[in-house]
Amino acid sequence: MEFRKIRADQIFNGYQFINGNMVLVLDQQGIVQDIIDQEQAGGDIEYHPGMLTPGFINCHCHLELSHMKTLIPTATGLVEFLLNVVQKRVLPDTPLSKEQSPVDKWKAILDAEKEMYQSGISAVGDICNTTDTIEAKKTSGMHWYNFIEVLNLSDAKSNEAINENQKILNHFLLELPAHPSNLTSHAPYTVSSLTANLVNQSTKQKTISVHNQETAAENELFETGEGEFLKLYAFFNLPKSPLPITGKRSLPTWLPSFTNQQNVLLIHNTFTNEDDLAFAGKHAEKHGLNLFYCICPNANLYIENKLPPIDLFVNFGCTMVLGTDSYSSNHQLSIMEEMKTIHRHFPNIPLSTIIKWATVNGAKALGMDHELGSFNKKMKPGVVLINSEFTSSRRLV
Repeated sequence: MEFRKIRADQIFNGYQFINGNMVLVLDQQGIVQDIIDQEQAGGDIEYHPGMLTPGFINCHCHLELSHMKTLIPTATGLVEFLLNVVQKRVLPDTPLSKEQSPVDKWKAILDAEKEMYQSGISAVGDICNTTDTIEAKKTSGMHWYNFIEVLNLSDAKSNEAINENQKILNHFLLELPAHPSNLTSHAPYTVSSLTANLVNQSTKQKTISVHNQETAAENELFETGEGEFLKLYAFFNLPKSPLPITGKRSLPTWLPSFTNQQNVLLIHNTFTNEDDLAFAGKHAEKHGLNLFYCICPNANLYIENKLPPIDLFVNFGCTMVLGTDSYSSNHQLSIMEEMKTIHRHFPNIPLSTIIKWATVNGAKALGMDHELGSFNKKMKPGVVLINSEFTSSRRLV
């Protein structure tokens, strides 16, 4: 059997940097055979300056929104951003400007998939409101976890909403059997209590992905029933919030709906505080939940011009993962760029910690750590080369 032997200045195995002059040994299918000392590896060793890591895991993306690149201005705040998405996503053929051709939605999806793959992403947790991305995923070199996103503000229409989204889910289950797919809630401000309970019932021991505390107005909504979200509801002809005022912040309001041993991806967490984390930890322990706090820093800067309190999460011992969000709220779909932003703003966090978030932690969140996220023997995680300056990445395997 022929082997591919790769050496770099450093090797990160998914958990830590390995000391010494080590060589990563793969078979021709890219399956890890071992990491051995260079003296034992023999000849035909490739050398690349920089560091080798397992393929990245993008835990939060909206591939179907790839046609919206540059359509929404930056720093609008979340509510205005959501109104832009609602009004513009259904117009995929709107020119970006008078000088540009109409957007080709299908081409935008293919280009975004290619971009993520080439930059070193091996798996994507992808939010789906339509079946638009199925064909692209059939031929993709990446693994996909498809989250069919439920939005419904009325308890009276909960069963109808679940049934409609189940139709979309059925397409994914039929056409992408190798890629896990299930329902999930969009966000606490767009999902009624009964709807969330129905999602909980259908996702026992699966992974769900919920947008959490992306703006201060989200906490205000549940504490007082007031704030910026009333503007969003007014757009849908709702004179006031259709959701109950709990007097609590958002996370303690919505998380109790989920009690079924799920992996829970909490997305964004820009306005999460220590009390929220303490509550979530106790609830998770009681109900067998595994919590993964997914941060998408470049999207947070794009929308709210604010970063999550990442140092708080680290100090609290939270399990962190990374996402890119979509082209409606980012200039690129690159986990490398997300890591660079974290490193720039939080230089006290070791690079090894940040890379772990991007690799093995993400694989665990998506239930793919049996194959992805580390250089353990018999894994097939893909191999990424990060340059010595920690400014760019590319796929080697």
